[in-house]
Amino acid sequence: MHPLFSRDYNIYFLSRSKLVIAFLLLHSAFTFSQSANLVPNPSFEQKVDFQSSSSGSNWTKCLKNDTPDYIEFTSRGDPEFYYSKYIGGLLPFDGEAYAGIFCFRTNPLRGVENVREFIQAPLIETLQKDTLYVVSLVIALDPESTTAINNFNVYFGREPVSFKREKQMFELRPQVRFKQSYFDSISWVKLETIYRAKGYESQIILGNFLTDNAIRKRSVYHESQMMKKWDLHELERASYYYIDMVSVMKKSLRTQILEDEEDTEELQVLPDLSMESPDTSFIEIGQVNQDSSIVLNDIFFEFDESYLLPESYKELDRLFEQLFIFQDLSIVIEGHTDNMGTFEYNMKLSNERAQAVVGYLLDKGLSENRITYEGFGYTKPLSDNRSDAGRQMNRRVAFRITKSEENRQ
Repeated sequence: MHPLFSRDYNIYFLSRSKLVIAFLLLHSAFTFSQSANLVPNPSFEQKVDFQSSSSGSNWTKCLKNDTPDYIEFTSRGDPEFYYSKYIGGLLPFDGEAYAGIFCFRTNPLRGVENVREFIQAPLIETLQKDTLYVVSLVIALDPESTTAINNFNVYFGREPVSFKREKQMFELRPQVRFKQSYFDSISWVKLETIYRAKGYESQIILGNFLTDNAIRKRSVYHESQMMKKWDLHELERASYYYIDMVSVMKKSLRTQILEDEEDTEELQVLPDLSMESPDTSFIEIGQVNQDSSIVLNDIFFEFDESYLLPESYKELDRLFEQLFIFQDLSIVIEGHTDNMGTFEYNMKLSNERAQAVVGYLLDKGLSENRITYEGFGYTKPLSDNRSDAGRQMNRRVAFRITKSEENRQ
């Protein structure tokens, strides 16, 4: 794999005051609290040697032939040559350093495909089972990139990995997937989500764990694009991202004290949703007619898999809260697909995805006698399967009210 730089470069600044002013302007757009951050060396301030398997900075590479880059800014010297030629004008988001990795690179003429780089670090402590954590980082697309992708992942493991081939990394199932249209910004963008820990996570790995065929890609062009530093050839496409300020922090809990008329107290611990913006789009199920099918928004799975991604938890948590309020209601979870693939395959996939949603709600405490599931494959489309937009609409998870207290009597 061709490295971004032929060696580690220290980027020097003639004027320290200019760096401080620029950093403060950048940093004012985001706020992090590092007091409880479980990621060591989160902004790469301690020098990283990705070619060393026992880096004292904690961060190491995952693939033996990887060449992740460490970019460091210091207060000495003249930055003009390397700063403008190699970095494209990007200041660190936090401190004086950041890392850079390839998340996609392909060239059909040279047989280059599925090129990835990953970086990893041990967590300061193992995550606690069923505890909510705020997982966040900032990324920026290098302006030399010819392509932007729509996928960036976080994998939590039990131990460090050291593989020879990208294929081995693709077999891992990252628990956190930051998904949006495209990560095409050449300035810092914050990615953040909530993760419910399984209780074994002691290692964090960053990168793109999907194959070239599984991710969406879009060509990009920036004025500073030169296509020289990676030795890009004709038809070669590449996505290179900078990473800074990686954070895994336990989400705070709030205690709600409920008092009854006799002045007794019941202690109830609820997730702290103060960091999340209000969402009024979720329908109150007490107003839903029996046998009406209601589509659940923002339910995500791995490509062609039934593994429920953490981005789905917020929507399912709202559904659980509604079912907790309306104790007399029972529901069926419905799985639906588009028409890509065989009938048997889609029936199986829709069943397994619906089952995964049911499993999540049962784990939260919903009674088994109040929920079932059913997969319909592509037999009940909402739209035409001849377009991408139509197929996306048909790939969905919904719920249906099956009975209530009044119709059970």
